[in-house]
Amino acid sequence: MKVRLAVLGSTRGTDLQAIIDAIERNELDAEIALVFSNKADAFILERAKKHKIETLFIDHRKYRNREEFDRLIVGALKKKKAGLVLLIGYMRIISPYFCKEFAGRIWNIHPSLLPKYAGGVDTNVHEEVLRNKEKETGCTLH
Repeated sequence: MKVRLAVLGSTRGTDLQAIIDAIERNELDAEIALVFSNKADAFILERAKKHKIETLFIDHRKYRNREEFDRLIVGALKKKKAGLVLLIGYMRIISPYFCKEFAGRIWNIHPSLLPKYAGGVDTNVHEEVLRNKEKETGCTLH
């Protein structure tokens, strides 16, 4: 049975592309039910649309607090029967409510070995690692 994925992102979604590619090559038995962003101009939405994946944008600035906003997202993800939520470049902290609703089914991908380089995104993290002559680099999935 295919895993139904929901992807939340605020940036370019380069990891989303890798997931799409793996699904299209039949290397990953999954389907992407929804790609959500809190930024209207996030390229992750365009990436999804190019592959005919449903997208949703909601502007977080229109809501009183984090939980009120997250309740809308949780509702959309449940409507799409998301089995696993992937945070790919999602630049917002999710609320305890969101975490409870998807407990054990949220993965956050960060492009560095945390806690070092915790604020960076994409290749700038690894450029900084190289500049600092670190012995290790990688990503964190938590």
